[in-house]
Amino acid sequence: MRSGHPFVLLAAMALLSACGDRSVDEPSSSCRVRMLDSHNSTDTLLQVKAQSTTHLIVTDRIDSTDPWSVTVKILGDGALDMDVNVPSVTTQQLVDKYVMTDNAQLTFVPVEGHACTAFERSLAFFLIMEWFYFG
Repeated sequence: MRSGHPFVLLAAMALLSACGDRSVDEPSSSCRVRMLDSHNSTDTLLQVKAQSTTHLIVTDRIDSTDPWSVTVKILGDGALDMDVNVPSVTTQQLVDKYVMTDNAQLTFVPVEGHACTAFERSLAFFLIMEWFYFG
């Protein structure tokens, strides 16, 4: 039997540790980050919610009446399968290349009670850069 990509296991373990003992149905089981855009004068709330260790939903504008969501699946070889047209990326490439950091335009603020793992922050940042805003 062929085992999965090592980073898939690490990503799955990170998702499990992010959820701890809480249910994925609880509001506190999601990662949330507020994105402040000084150029466009916007304040947006994003959420990464683990449905399982290999299935996530990333939602932009979670606090609006018209949120946008992307379904993400982690495949056995570490590739990410998303239901939108974004560049192909593996979990390792995602964490290496898409590090959520503030810049001249965007500031990211953690939401108390909704802590994010490095993987979740990278996934949210990837979708900000490649789909929700700049893609």
